[in-house]
Amino acid sequence: MNDLVPRRAAGTPVLVLVPTCVAAILACLFLGAKDFWLDESVSVLDAAGSLRHMFTIDGGNFALYYLLLHGWLKLGASDAFVRLMSVIPAVLCVPTLYAVGRRLFGPRAALVSASVLAINPFFIAYAQEARGYSLLALGSIVSTLCFVRCFEQPESWLGRTAYVVASAAMVYTHLFAILVLAAHAVVLLLCDRRLVPWRVFGACGIAMAVLMAPLGYDVYRQGASKITWIGPLTLEEIGTFWQQLAGSPALALLYAVLLAFFVVDVSRKHGAMRNDAGLPPLGLIASWLFVPFLIAVGYSALVRPVFVPRYLIIMLPPLALFAGYVLAEVRSRAAVFVLAIFTVASSAQGLWVYYFHEPKDDWRGLAALVASRSQPGDVVVCLPPYLDAPLRHVFDQSQEKQTLPALVKLPAEIDASGASLHPYARVWLVSQVQGEGQFKRDSAEQISAIMATLQRSKHLLLENFFEKNIAVRLYVARLPAASHAGSP
Repeated sequence: MNDLVPRRAAGTPVLVLVPTCVAAILACLFLGAKDFWLDESVSVLDAAGSLRHMFTIDGGNFALYYLLLHGWLKLGASDAFVRLMSVIPAVLCVPTLYAVGRRLFGPRAALVSASVLAINPFFIAYAQEARGYSLLALGSIVSTLCFVRCFEQPESWLGRTAYVVASAAMVYTHLFAILVLAAHAVVLLLCDRRLVPWRVFGACGIAMAVLMAPLGYDVYRQGASKITWIGPLTLEEIGTFWQQLAGSPALALLYAVLLAFFVVDVSRKHGAMRNDAGLPPLGLIASWLFVPFLIAVGYSALVRPVFVPRYLIIMLPPLALFAGYVLAEVRSRAAVFVLAIFTVASSAQGLWVYYFHEPKDDWRGLAALVASRSQPGDVVVCLPPYLDAPLRHVFDQSQEKQTLPALVKLPAEIDASGASLHPYARVWLVSQVQGEGQFKRDSAEQISAIMATLQRSKHLLLENFFEKNIAVRLYVARLPAASHAGSP
């Protein structure tokens, strides 16, 4: 084995407990402080339903997460407890990434990689979200670890089975996980073809396809209806994405510096840059990092927009491995100290911004206002209609359920006279313009139409705005004009 992959260098796996504990603490800090936003509330409402619909709820995404959450909700349903289920796979990501890094680059680089991941603000943010993104990140790491072991020990039936099962579970967590498997395929093309166990990976691919067939059928049947809200990709969004993935603009700058050092360092090295089995560790990391990105960008530009930063959390583990490898190569103690301080300080700054300056939708504040001003017979309507999910979740958690008005669905077609809303003397309208492009324009037009309809028979008594452009308006029926008797 050459000096690129010093797998037996000094180190002890016990040290990985330090970044693992750090990740656990950071992921649990202020866990229930922020409100659920739309997608989190949808997770709870959908996972609490019938198991029969778990694989068709979200366009094929998060099927495995919903299945796990269905059982988790039987133990508790508070915001913090629901989010705790996302903390668990996030914490497991740290030692699992260490295992990958140790196998590829040795214990020193592995420990640095695990530490970089543990304090990454992007990673912690989705560790605290009641969605399946931390589970997706863990799945990508486990699948890649199994890929490496399957390449190095192709004769092991246990290794092959683990790779197939881990990869299928990853895809059942989110469809973007297929991009990780695409990265694995690219790595095989980078290897010496005489050393690749093609039959093993061919059999694994067939087994994965069989396991994923039901999910593929459901995705084909539903089409692209679940992603129409994604707007066209811009260069600005790509730049912002890399800053988000790194954790902050300062950390993005650090990665740019590390990339320059990496290019210089690799140019000085000569040799195959492969491990004993013929697998190129740096090729694996580069493929894992860039293949999902390039496919997502290309598909968004040529077919339809699918580029969403949180979907690409699968790129965060290889980014941490890249940082771990480069930092482990730095031999100057002074340089290591400076880089470590800069990384920790920049991550701390990014975490501070996330914890205290990036609020989610303020549904609790809205519900408190409605509860304090509502009267018997009041109703609440939401535009777009799916906003009733987070509001319903807050209402269900409220201690004042008896004083809260009923949530009602608007008719499919709002008649010009507003007859469908006449029976209600007091109507709370909750609205939020979301999405991009035509989707956003359609939402704005729908909100304007219902406001105009309400104003024909009612007057606006109250209007208030909350975080993330959530508006609540109270419309009250006009009193009939007083009749005056004529003079004799």
